[in-house]
Amino acid sequence: MRKYGSVARVVVALTAAVFAVTAVAAAQMPGEKQIAESVAKKYDVQVLKVVKAEEDGKPVFYVTVMNPPGDANNAFQVTTLAVDPTTGDLVSQYRTTPTGQELSGAASHTPRYNSGPEIRRWSMRPAPQ
Repeated sequence: MRKYGSVARVVVALTAAVFAVTAVAAAQMPGEKQIAESVAKKYDVQVLKVVKAEEDGKPVFYVTVMNPPGDANNAFQVTTLAVDPTTGDLVSQYRTTPTGQELSGAASHTPRYNSGPEIRRWSMRPAPQ
């Protein structure tokens, strides 16, 4: 009987420890407001929107920002940045593919046809009149 009582205490203690570690990790992860303030200060932009998301199986914040007004060509430019919630750093949007590196949202440059004669046939067709 005593044997099972001590096992139950150990299980309860371990469960409490897991919950404590999870709570500490959640408390250390910055929220949307902290991420928005950090990005605005670090990159001198106006934060328009912050959305929690997942990229490559890891949590990220998508932060939509707008450049400040001014005489530059990119004044008022709106961009969405992926930010790592644990570090606050930007997540690289470049991906390594068989054809090289490209942006994650970029169109693929892989040919639609994989045979030489088919590619030549499509590339040598007459222009529309």
